[in-house]
Amino acid sequence: MGEFNYDGGHSIKFLKNGVLFDTWEDFHMAPKSRPFVAEPSVKTNYIDVPGADGSLDYTEALTGSVLYGMRTGQFDFIVDLPYEVSSKLATATGINVTNAISFQSAILKFFHGRKFDQIILTDEYEYDYRGNLVSGYFYTGRISVKSSLATKDYIQITLQYSLNPYKYPLNSTKMLDWKWNELFGNTIKYGKFSVSDKTYGKVRTIYLEEVQSVTINVTNPMDMVLGAQTFHLSTGDNVVAASNWNVGGNKCTFFGYGLVTVDYSEGRTL
Repeated sequence: MGEFNYDGGHSIKFLKNGVLFDTWEDFHMAPKSRPFVAEPSVKTNYIDVPGADGSLDYTEALTGSVLYGMRTGQFDFIVDLPYEVSSKLATATGINVTNAISFQSAILKFFHGRKFDQIILTDEYEYDYRGNLVSGYFYTGRISVKSSLATKDYIQITLQYSLNPYKYPLNSTKMLDWKWNELFGNTIKYGKFSVSDKTYGKVRTIYLEEVQSVTINVTNPMDMVLGAQTFHLSTGDNVVAASNWNVGGNKCTFFGYGLVTVDYSEGRTL
């Protein structure tokens, strides 16, 4: 592929239909500069008080913590002649890339407007002293494309991103398939379940095993009773710290309506 003086460093991987695609190996796209993900904006809430200095800060008044907006920015790439893609990508897009126009079509079909469950910057990989990959993070969000074919010898591709504020460790359970305990149907390790009108009158009881710190995402506000404690879960991610869980099974009763996702990962971070 091409004659770039480039070794594939600083590439980005995108998970699609269970398969990872690499910006260099599969698209022959070389970054114009080191790619990075911008920080999320802070959702602030200031109320101006007439006749007084400054403003009242209600940023944490409703939630008790700081909330963040989306991460937005872009990754810029150059594609040199010849315009080629991997056989894996050709199969995924169904496009036979032979020139700049067909390359643009393949890029648009794969990326434009698409939401990806995992976007991985290889610069965030961490290795042990043997060179084995031991950790890293992934982002989730949507990609759109801007392309320029104006220059005769190369194409410029810009991937604009709108990503969720937090990144997750690569060993996250967030994207894994549902895992039930094989013996007890209401005991789970991670995954999704619903609390609905058909679930005991908007109430559902489960048991969570092997719990340390857990992120519980709900699509609507609901309450969770854990032992003698009641947690008011807000729409989105709710972190229940390790100190709240016991060894073995933990009885959790959810009151409300919506989809619940249990993520056993530790290390969710900005």
